[in-house]
Amino acid sequence: MEQAERCYAFAEQLTHQGAADLAGPIYRQAYQTLRGLVGLEGAAMGFRPSLPPAGGTTAALRPTPAPAGAVSTPTPAITLQQRLQPLKEQLSASTAIAIQQELQKLLQAGHRDPDLSNLMGLAALLQNQGSEAERWFRETVTLNPRHYRALVNLGGICLASGRLQEASQLLTTATELVDPNSREALASLTNLYLAQQQLGRPMEAAQLVLRIYRIKSDHLRPESLLAAAQTLESMGEDAAAIELLQHLRRQGTGSDTIRQLAQLLERCGNFQEAAMVYRDLLAQPGAMAGQP
Repeated sequence: MEQAERCYAFAEQLTHQGAADLAGPIYRQAYQTLRGLVGLEGAAMGFRPSLPPAGGTTAALRPTPAPAGAVSTPTPAITLQQRLQPLKEQLSASTAIAIQQELQKLLQAGHRDPDLSNLMGLAALLQNQGSEAERWFRETVTLNPRHYRALVNLGGICLASGRLQEASQLLTTATELVDPNSREALASLTNLYLAQQQLGRPMEAAQLVLRIYRIKSDHLRPESLLAAAQTLESMGEDAAAIELLQHLRRQGTGSDTIRQLAQLLERCGNFQEAAMVYRDLLAQPGAMAGQP
């Protein structure tokens, strides 16, 4: 149980640092551990086999000897990206050291590539080597200032260490590199929202919450949506506030939130919808207690 809790906490940390793509396998590792505790078999989980211990070689990189007497044909040269892709797919907390060693070999062979240095940063991050990870992410951005994942990862590290202005700048740049309405943008938008919130910019944070909600409605916690709705209302953005409050209403929110929604609808002249919301409010025991 303790191991599962550690895995879960580590996955949460990676998520807040912007490395959501790495957090997924760690969450699955926690799930697998918990699954084993209740007596279920883990063979059906469908995980990729991990890399061999340090010093081993991957099956994908080990040449297969040709049969005796066979005529050899030239083997196409393997590109760097073809070497990096299986390493990226196999990267997890349990394989980070072995992956790092494979990447070091590529570096020693003279390769210098933003995807290679970003992968080095992710391997370091999975080993809780924050300063080393930051160094590699900065190397990646030096090689390619438009490398989305490195900007998000570096922004997440700055956010976690309290360097909020730099985090905000990096994450703003990252967000501009992708479709703002795509799920790919969620990583940068979420951390940018946290940075703006911690910088004491509630209006900017509320606008980001609205953008995140429109991409994936359940991505943020209900309390974040409620706080954003209240800020949007104070900004005069009633339609946006209603949009968030209607979602919370569908999720079974409390009577105070329903009352706020009804008042907003009434103020906007949508009396039909306001009446329906008031009916919901009246259906809650004691919801109108003390009201005129």
